[in-house]
Amino acid sequence: MQRWLEYWRYLSMRQTSAGFPGAFIERGPTRALGTALVTATVALAILISPSVASAQFDFTLTTLGPQNVVQGRPLYFVLTAAPVSGTSPTLLPIAVTGLPAGVTVSFPDIAQTCCGTNQIYSLNSPVSTAIQIQTSATTPVGPATLMLSVTAGTVTRSVSYPITVTAPPSPLSRQPYAPASSIPQLALWQSNMTTYGQTFCNLLSSASVTANQKLNTTYYDSQRVFYNIRDYTGAASWDACALSAQATYRDAYVIPNNGGVPGYWDFPHGLAQSYARTNDAASKNALLLLSHNAAFGTASVGKLSFMISPVTSREIAYHAMAYLLARAVNDPPSAVGDTYTELMLGHMEQWFVSKSYRTTGTNGEPAGAAGQLYIQPFMVAITAEALIAVHESAPDARIVTTVKTAMDWLWANAWMGASQSFSYDLYGPAAGPYQGLSPAPDLNLLIAPAFAWLYKQTGDVTYRDRADAIFVGGVTQAAVSFDGKHFNQQYRWSFDYVKWRNPGSAPAAPTGLLVR
Repeated sequence: MQRWLEYWRYLSMRQTSAGFPGAFIERGPTRALGTALVTATVALAILISPSVASAQFDFTLTTLGPQNVVQGRPLYFVLTAAPVSGTSPTLLPIAVTGLPAGVTVSFPDIAQTCCGTNQIYSLNSPVSTAIQIQTSATTPVGPATLMLSVTAGTVTRSVSYPITVTAPPSPLSRQPYAPASSIPQLALWQSNMTTYGQTFCNLLSSASVTANQKLNTTYYDSQRVFYNIRDYTGAASWDACALSAQATYRDAYVIPNNGGVPGYWDFPHGLAQSYARTNDAASKNALLLLSHNAAFGTASVGKLSFMISPVTSREIAYHAMAYLLARAVNDPPSAVGDTYTELMLGHMEQWFVSKSYRTTGTNGEPAGAAGQLYIQPFMVAITAEALIAVHESAPDARIVTTVKTAMDWLWANAWMGASQSFSYDLYGPAAGPYQGLSPAPDLNLLIAPAFAWLYKQTGDVTYRDRADAIFVGGVTQAAVSFDGKHFNQQYRWSFDYVKWRNPGSAPAAPTGLLVR
């Protein structure tokens, strides 16, 4: 403000007619005009001085993501810079200090979409970017505190981020499997499978059902489910049901949208099985389209920052399975696809190890959940399914211990014994107590296979017995006949519970990642 007053005083006292256009001359009415302008300017400067003061650019920094990383592995987290006032300069460098020995840092989103290796282009609106910490096999085990700084002109803001480097996990101890035993409620599971499977097969082939009703009937991958039933029963008639599902999902939805479907509609298994069984090139093409173009698919270059929070856990798990199935039919590797396993392990870490995840409360969570640790057991199970698929393809000791940690936590905190079901969701402080416990037996059979798989990995009958309890609650209480979605969520993965429940017996059905 002082500079403006001095400027106008200079103009009003200027006594030459020469100079710039509109020069003020200190004589008669012109001088009076200058004095009036000074007065008006003083009043204006007083009125606008708060805005002038706030024109200095300023911003804040926040972080989110997992905090524990195994030696020799990467860790991905998010840095968000948000403007507070003023206009942002361009090309704002990010610096990271405090790195343990043998650790490097990179900025994958920036490298793929912006300017150099470590610069945010501008902060006229909030910007989030992924940061990759790459440890080495010799990085010292233990905690460290990283310091992240962003500089905008003369303003530098910093935020700390804690990490802990851990040694690679040891394999879980194994014990001999118990003698094979009967599976509780297996007969009802089988009866519901064929009875209601035929109901929804008929719906998909009916001319009186709308296209949208048919599409909703395919949710959770009805083509995969029908192929599962075909293999379990040995009845070739189920192939026609799988083709009806294919006509709706593949031909009327995936291909017309060039694979660009929402991430929660990425269902690749049925397409992969179709290609393996029939050599139908259209199924292979649809599989590749999903892997590439579905939301958060492998074509999502520069968007890792959107995938690090567990809010996208379901989508990343689905895409991980699509990517592995696409790779199985010789699709080239992808930098984005190769991060999915680390992202899923990071989601599990944020839920169950650091417990650093906090929901924003803007995605349909219960009132009061905002700012709390928030977990949906069936979403955890979808991530576990994808991680198990990765492990079955390329064994990784981290996955076994991660799935065990997750299932142990769910059983201790979300299992409702009186209702024979897990809660739909729960939330609260990281250390508890948790709220929101409401039974959801319809989702049990998305979770039971993970417990059966832990029995297969360890021989510990605790996991077999827990899997049995989960299975019984789902089979006896789920609304399996309600619609195609409810039917499919009972049978998309539960065949693997049957297979893993008695590991020494013959496989029940080829339902895993490896399409046989």
